[in-house]
Amino acid sequence: MPQAQSIHNNLELVADTYLSVSGPIQQAAACWLPQRGRFQSPIRERCLANLQNIPNQVKQSQWSLLPVEAGWTAILKGPSTEDEEALVLRLLEHSFSVHPGFYYDLPFKNALVISLLTPPQQLAAGIETFISS
Repeated sequence: MPQAQSIHNNLELVADTYLSVSGPIQQAAACWLPQRGRFQSPIRERCLANLQNIPNQVKQSQWSLLPVEAGWTAILKGPSTEDEEALVLRLLEHSFSVHPGFYYDLPFKNALVISLLTPPQQLAAGIETFISS
């Protein structure tokens, strides 16, 4: 069976079983998937660079990076005295977007969920904004 047909069959199984993906996307994905390395590598490198930089940036603060299990988000846990919602709103004023931990029903107070997809310089500047305040 040609590779494109095999990929299409596998995508069809995944779409029918787990995801709701439109037909045009399924057709395009058969062409995109063999080229995935072109966009996966830069994403992986950016996420890894951020993961390496965050611990150094927060080590002298009251914030800590929780173990990352998967994906491209990281959770930072901060001092319980900080008002999580107020902090998120303050960061938005500085053009740094994060999710508060309560969006994810985390079992502790004062967590920020950040995207590791953020360019490293922007992420570092955003983290500096809240660890220095």
